Amino acid sequence: MTDTHIATAFLNILRETLTADEWRQMCAANATETNPHVCHSHDYCDANEAMAGAFARLGLDPLTEDRLWNAAWRAAWPVLTGSRETLSTGAPVPQAVSDALQTARIQLAEEQAALALCESRGFTSDARFARSEVARLQALIARLESK
Repeated sequence: MTDTHIATAFLNILRETLTADEWRQMCAANATETNPHVCHSHDYCDANEAMAGAFARLGLDPLTEDRLWNAAWRAAWPVLTGSRETLSTGAPVPQAVSDALQTARIQLAEEQAALALCESRGFTSDARFARSEVARLQALIARLESK
């Protein structure tokens, strides 16, 4: 797995999270940003959570693959500034979709197990969160299966 694969997953999560208008505003702000340590994606969401989600989608642990974290940010930067539309991972898209689908299915199974446990123990607020994650993952799987 390369930093470009993680960056692509990160960009996909950001595109799922931000509206088209927020995306354009973020790119414009990043394009004129003079501080190399500032990314305006944080103005619209918790971009660190988005990056952690990118690692998770690819079955990676950011704590054990921390060297890839900043490399993925650097790889994503041309898209985050609007100077490029997409990144090339070098992997055929069907394989990338297949990998993401497999990861999403694993995460769905884990979340469904967590939901069942929360419901059986009466943890209503945790169950509510788990239900929302199950719905999010089911929607993601449906989108991936349609590609």
